[in-house]
Amino acid sequence: MAGENQTHVTEFMLLSFPHGQPFIFVLFLAIYLATLLGNSAILTLVFLDPHLHSPMYFFLSHLSCLDICCSSVTCPSASPTCGKSLMAAVGSGLPAPAVAAWGTLPSLV
Repeated sequence: MAGENQTHVTEFMLLSFPHGQPFIFVLFLAIYLATLLGNSAILTLVFLDPHLHSPMYFFLSHLSCLDICCSSVTCPSASPTCGKSLMAAVGSGLPAPAVAAWGTLPSLV
């Protein structure tokens, strides 16, 4: 197999939307902050109110914690970049196992 392709990619360039970039960034930021605020409120209420110390709210607080972890992994990597930037091919695949782990944990609970 002398004619086999030996190309190895070490980095790639991310291109963003030049005209709508501020709007998309603010949209991603608003969704991320709303997710963090809502799930943090659920965790705080379940922790502070003794009436909510039942198994249903215990499960709900764990799901809120998992949602915070999952959105903290996906939102920063999905947000648009500022202009052109280089990203290592190895670094771009690192969030995938974390998303898979946080996504399958609710089914195990």
